[in-house]
Amino acid sequence: MIKHISFLITYILLYNVLSAEILLIILMLHCSYCLVENIKSKQLSLLTVIYATTLFCTFANFVLLTKISSGVEIHSVYNYIVPAYAPEAVLLWCIGNAFIFIGYEMFSKKSLPDISVTIRKSNFETIYFAVLIYDILDLTGHSLNLAFLGGGGVKIIALLNLMSILIFARLWTKENNSKYMLYSISLCILQTYFALKTSYLRELIILPTLSLMGGYFLGFGTLKSLISYRIVPFLIILISFFTLFKKLSNNRSHFIDAAQDDNNSIEEDTDDQGKGGIVDRMSNLAQITNCIKLTKQNGFYYGKAFEPLIIGVIPRVLWPDKPQIHLGIWFAVEIGVAYVNAEGIANNSLNMTIPGELYIDFGYIGAIIGCLLLGCILAMFWNASHFNESTYNITGLMWGGYLIESGLGAYNSADLQIVITLFSTYFVFYIIKKITEK
Repeated sequence: MIKHISFLITYILLYNVLSAEILLIILMLHCSYCLVENIKSKQLSLLTVIYATTLFCTFANFVLLTKISSGVEIHSVYNYIVPAYAPEAVLLWCIGNAFIFIGYEMFSKKSLPDISVTIRKSNFETIYFAVLIYDILDLTGHSLNLAFLGGGGVKIIALLNLMSILIFARLWTKENNSKYMLYSISLCILQTYFALKTSYLRELIILPTLSLMGGYFLGFGTLKSLISYRIVPFLIILISFFTLFKKLSNNRSHFIDAAQDDNNSIEEDTDDQGKGGIVDRMSNLAQITNCIKLTKQNGFYYGKAFEPLIIGVIPRVLWPDKPQIHLGIWFAVEIGVAYVNAEGIANNSLNMTIPGELYIDFGYIGAIIGCLLLGCILAMFWNASHFNESTYNITGLMWGGYLIESGLGAYNSADLQIVITLFSTYFVFYIIKKITEK
């Protein structure tokens, strides 16, 4: 924790001395140092993923800020950045992350009630064939109507679908069993193909591979296995994805249609909102500059941005007609990059980021306290999964995998709505745990 406090003091003291680009470089060094430390600890933790994604996001911010500083005109998804507020946005980003790290380490030994449920090894055969049938039905256009399970139930089924790849990949290396290799790779191929065929949300295409990669290396029981020849096939896939990402983001049509089109008749986006490579999309500096701009214009909002989340804590089963929470739409309209038509439909939605939303409401005090609490909550969520303790801990692997998946971007780019989503998902697993104990 001392290292985080040392870096935090550095950000604050050098804010008016060093350029914003240098502060971002210091944050990247901060994350890199902590990431190496965590890898040496052998076992994966959620904090390892948070360090890695914060490092990548900070690099993306650095690239964007460098373009602005060099006078390059911004033609990307973040052309609405307010350069005048970039230095303060960088400071807020650095401080917010430092307090998330501090909060996590403060509660690294604390846990919410255990949600782990261990099942028999023989039951994994049933899980595989159930997921396989589910995926095949999806691919053939005969998706199951699972609405009767409720929102929580549907979410668990979706999680099992994705996390089954991780579970079988982990069993593959843990038990050195080629049967589980077949299971994990076949599900990965099916889910990747489905994402290619049906979704322009490009991240869905790579998630099955990331699940396969995560499970495969987790099975070795040490993160040091990442530094070996085994990483090469996954790196090839990831590099290929990053190379194709910009093409995918420039087209709102399906990837397969784009690949098969011989007449270049794909409808291109007419504005910059749909464009940009993965580095562009990982940046969140534009949102944070606009958060600061709003407070300069209107003063702090003192709970207005946070207010809709109060509705979110009420279960939909108690309030079936509960309105949807659209913080991103409110923010986009508020900063002038979106409008709502006569039917009440918005043309854009932007996340404020967690430090940004906290700052809009309560300034630096809100960002400091909120980010500190977020770190504490994430640590307790992770520890409740007992992710590294048993290969047959089905709910723990699903919950831990979900936290890791969210950590691949959501904690950096989302707003506080993600906290409500995490709590609601955790309670579903907690209920499952209680049911299985009876």
